[in-house]
Amino acid sequence: MGNFLQDSEQLSALSAHARAELAKATDQFSIRCGETLFRQGMSADALYIIGSGKLEITTRTPGDTTAAVSAIGPGEVVGEFALLDDGLRSANVTAMADSEGLRIPRARFLALLADGKPWTLELIDALRCLVAIRTRVTLERIATAERYDVSSLRVPAYLRETGMVGDAAGLFAALGRLAELGTDGAAKLTARGTCLTIPRGTLFTAAESETRALTIVLRGALRSVLPRREGREQIMVHGPGEMTGLVGLFDTSQQNLVLEAAEDTLALQLPRAIFEDMRRSPEPYALALFAAVGRQLVRDQRRANRHLGRAVSLEQFNQHCRKSAA
Repeated sequence: MGNFLQDSEQLSALSAHARAELAKATDQFSIRCGETLFRQGMSADALYIIGSGKLEITTRTPGDTTAAVSAIGPGEVVGEFALLDDGLRSANVTAMADSEGLRIPRARFLALLADGKPWTLELIDALRCLVAIRTRVTLERIATAERYDVSSLRVPAYLRETGMVGDAAGLFAALGRLAELGTDGAAKLTARGTCLTIPRGTLFTAAESETRALTIVLRGALRSVLPRREGREQIMVHGPGEMTGLVGLFDTSQQNLVLEAAEDTLALQLPRAIFEDMRRSPEPYALALFAAVGRQLVRDQRRANRHLGRAVSLEQFNQHCRKSAA
């Protein structure tokens, strides 16, 4: 049953050993056409890998309608948020054909991860890459949407590089899950990066640019916006303890979003080389950082899906109005 893992493009980064260990840790599942695998708002209790068949992912939109997000086929993964985040399911998944595959419960995987099994680090890294790619695809759909909300125009300011700003490491204790780095971990992390003060309104990155660093917000807020003809459409806001640049760091594509300072902001920036060095490191502070990275990727995907849902809902409303007028 697990033979299809060898041909899975989404799990192609896994070593042969990791795929074999993953297959041993899974259970089989099957679902009939028309049945629901899980619903939006349910507890995220497992990851699924499709062996045969086809599933559809949909999400609720304003007005209690639904919008199709994507289709999932053989060799593909669904429900990956369960291993990256402790939130609820963000979408509905329904079988478009009789389907079967492998399932790994969240509790079982987290126990193996806590035991330090090397293959679990390979899998979690592959899932982070997958979420980054799916977020990029969602953002591309938002960029091509016919209807959208436009934020007010803003005037760029200037970026100042300051080196260390006071006790930047001491700020991590108040940054939610990043507090899990601990005092020593925060000090190691800040020693490897550069602190920046970013005045409100600053255009921090340009559209269609390569992502060269991870940016962690220590104070203030950065917003990701989409350039439109009339102005810049706000897609998401990143407050203290949140990170930006992850999609580009994981899938190495150019991004269509612009990053600007929503408030006067203090941020820590880690160059791509350091990010890659820490990516599969077993050091406790690196593991804590990348656990937060996984949750941030999930958070950004949820936000992008909600934004796309609003755009789809607006377009459906306008189509209905046009038909009614005709």
